[in-house]
Amino acid sequence: MGDLLVPVRTRTVRSEDERVDRHRQSAGVVMEVQSPEQALEALRSRPQRQLLLRVLRWISGNLNIGSHTPLTSQIIHALVNDILPDHWGDLKDDGSGNGRKIKDLIVRLLSNVGGISAIATRMRLLTNAKVELEPKGQIPASGRAALLADLLSSLEFVLGQDGFLSSIWSNLNASVSEPSRRRLLWKELVTLLGSGRVLSIASEADLCVAEGSSTIRERSWISHGSEYSSWLGRNLGRFMEGSQGTDAHHKKAWAQMLERATSLGHTDQIVGATYNRMIFGDNGLKTALSNSLRAFGDKISIQHTPIIKQEGTTENLLLLAGYVHRKEPQHIAHMARSSIYLNAISNRLAAPSPRLSVLGMYVGTAISELVDPPDKRMNFSSEELNNAEGQRYINLKGIRDPIGSIEDLNHKKALDKQMVVRNAKSSAAQQVQQTPSNSQHSKGSRIISIEEVESESGSEEDDDLPMYAKPDSDASDSDDDPTVINRDKPTAPVYINDLITGLRDTENYDRHNLALTHASSLIRRKASFGTEVTDNTQELASILTGIQDKWDISNFEELRLQGMIAVLVAQPLEMGQWFSATYFNGDYSISQRAAVLTTLGLGARELAGYGKEDAALTKSNQDTSFPSKKLPSKLHALYASPEVEPIALASTQLEQSILRPMALNAADALSGPNALKIRTFSSRMEVEKKRTRPITNALAKVVADGFFFPLTGRFSMHTQGFPLLSPPLLPLYLRTLSLLLHASGRSTLLLPQLTHEFLLLLLSLRPHTATALPTLQAFLSAFLTILEVNSDREGQRRLASENAKEVLELNALVEGVFERVSGEGEEEGKVRMLAAGCVGRWREVVEREEGRLMGWLVTARKGGYNGTEKNIEFNVIDTPTSSSLTSDETAIETSHLCK
Repeated sequence: MGDLLVPVRTRTVRSEDERVDRHRQSAGVVMEVQSPEQALEALRSRPQRQLLLRVLRWISGNLNIGSHTPLTSQIIHALVNDILPDHWGDLKDDGSGNGRKIKDLIVRLLSNVGGISAIATRMRLLTNAKVELEPKGQIPASGRAALLADLLSSLEFVLGQDGFLSSIWSNLNASVSEPSRRRLLWKELVTLLGSGRVLSIASEADLCVAEGSSTIRERSWISHGSEYSSWLGRNLGRFMEGSQGTDAHHKKAWAQMLERATSLGHTDQIVGATYNRMIFGDNGLKTALSNSLRAFGDKISIQHTPIIKQEGTTENLLLLAGYVHRKEPQHIAHMARSSIYLNAISNRLAAPSPRLSVLGMYVGTAISELVDPPDKRMNFSSEELNNAEGQRYINLKGIRDPIGSIEDLNHKKALDKQMVVRNAKSSAAQQVQQTPSNSQHSKGSRIISIEEVESESGSEEDDDLPMYAKPDSDASDSDDDPTVINRDKPTAPVYINDLITGLRDTENYDRHNLALTHASSLIRRKASFGTEVTDNTQELASILTGIQDKWDISNFEELRLQGMIAVLVAQPLEMGQWFSATYFNGDYSISQRAAVLTTLGLGARELAGYGKEDAALTKSNQDTSFPSKKLPSKLHALYASPEVEPIALASTQLEQSILRPMALNAADALSGPNALKIRTFSSRMEVEKKRTRPITNALAKVVADGFFFPLTGRFSMHTQGFPLLSPPLLPLYLRTLSLLLHASGRSTLLLPQLTHEFLLLLLSLRPHTATALPTLQAFLSAFLTILEVNSDREGQRRLASENAKEVLELNALVEGVFERVSGEGEEEGKVRMLAAGCVGRWREVVEREEGRLMGWLVTARKGGYNGTEKNIEFNVIDTPTSSSLTSDETAIETSHLCK
């Protein structure tokens, strides 16, 4: 029987550990890691979990992975390309906890600039593989989706650590000794996180995962712009909290990351999360309060910062003071006695502009109410402190904004239900009350008989009337198929809701065209009564601003502009601020932004009483010429003169109205002595006919807060990363501000602040005047408008005392333009003419206020100011006729207008 069982193969049974050891030895992998090279070799050999944990522990404890040497870069590359695809998806919590330990070690080793860069690079290669490798069958979609999902998950763990940026900065300082290498590595991190490279790569990877996966998964927060920006803002706030006193490198690194982060397109989330993190903490509150107080009292900031920014600084200061006082009252009491605070209030009260000094009154009164007893509080006895705006500023110190609870939401729902039931009962009661009155009215009504009276001579009169034959057919019935005849033609809208619906209905030409045609007239009609317009102003403005000419309507731009101006005139203050914010923040094209500026300029002039003069600019008065005198529309557009922007036309008319009297006076001065001239005198009746009646200027009340300050205050904040300085927009922007300043008039209470703000803006734009002639023309026109609006005695006094430095520097620039520009072409001739007009207006100021200018120059020299332009001292000291631009040259240039 034993002979029947012949052995075919003999096998020795070994234990599991012996088989693992034999496999390691056959693969040439050592069990104990003693050097970085061995650790790298182990990671590349596809190790099992036990060996992987041992290798990761050795690297974490013996190797500075953040030093960014060639060897550490290879280890990071092996972790991303070899370990993550094999192990990350299977690292779940088991009984021993090794999976969690391995995941934590991987996250720790990849939490550096090289780790983030390696993960982003790997994800970009895999997303590109969708186009390059997947169609060729080299990599399946499901496998690529799984790899990208693991990379996204690991990146979420790496970036999701508390205080990520702070830890990266600390590791860089500890691991990299050379400052140049440290700056380069931080710059690379700013490029990855701040410029949006990680965000864009993660968004593409998340889309590929969703396309290649058969299950519904939650979107990664790294690929969501708003959530990613909020995360970055919180980390920036935490990073700034770790700044030690005057650590300039730390603050510079923070500023670099914040500056690049604002280009992500989610500025509100970035800034809000950053400052919320910085402020809501004891040290953060005190630091922010101290910085706000320094900015509030700085003399240079008071003179050169836009007013809208200074108002924001004041609001932040009062809010922070209230929060700090509730947490630590002694800190506010100590601050109120400090030299920084006293100097800040003194500098504010000594500001030349009343608007700037009243901000100091607001802060002084509010802080005094916090720290002083009632009988010793600061009292300025000013009307500005008792009006609505003053009380709003002073009450900012008491604002509390705590986080609500779920019970508050439940309570609000109960109140809403009670309100609904109450409204239903009241409406039912009103119906019951209306029924008897209607019945009584019906009982009391009677039918009045109508009698037709026939005239005896009517037939004789009818005999003289010509008889017309009946038409053979109706135009609407000419179609052979009666089913396609459209008898339900839309009518003109009579309510604002119908207008909004028609403007949005871009698929129906007739309805859309009717809504656009009647938009301006309907809005103006409804604005005087009811709340239809006031409840829908922003919606109307948003629709009209972003509407597209789908049907190629001939006068589409004019109709849209008329509607936008009607909305602005209906609610000047609210919509002026809305259009100003839309120009900077809205997602609109250059032509749409130009339409917004045109709306602001022409709408403001209409409020100031120039509506009839500007009606032709928007083609409100339609051309009634006989049709046969016009070419067909296509040929008319080809041969007719090119249309000019309404703002440019209005600005040109303004320039001519300013320069024409100067040109006539100059020509009169060159024609001979006055004794040899013959003058004619008009009768009193003719003089009265030509005299213009005074017009109520409704713009003067709202021009500062509704139009001018929102436009100038946001300009400096949006110059980077936005085409504000492009040739199409910058001249239009300057001309709009010129029209606003001129339309506001000389009697505007805030004219000194408007003038000062406009002069600072022009000084900041000096480098851009040499790039294009249209920009230079708009620049000179703006300066000429400033001199014209301030040409009365009080205005010239302000120019020579409060704004002498700014005007002198601009005048030196204008004289340089006059000398540099030849005037040969048409555009250059306009530039030279405007420059001559500016110089002539400034000479009038110098002749009248020469003594005041000399006093300012002496004071400026004592303060260390010698002028930044070559001709500043020359123009002040010498007589007006000794300037480089003579009076004869000015007269010759301005007299061209007479022709």
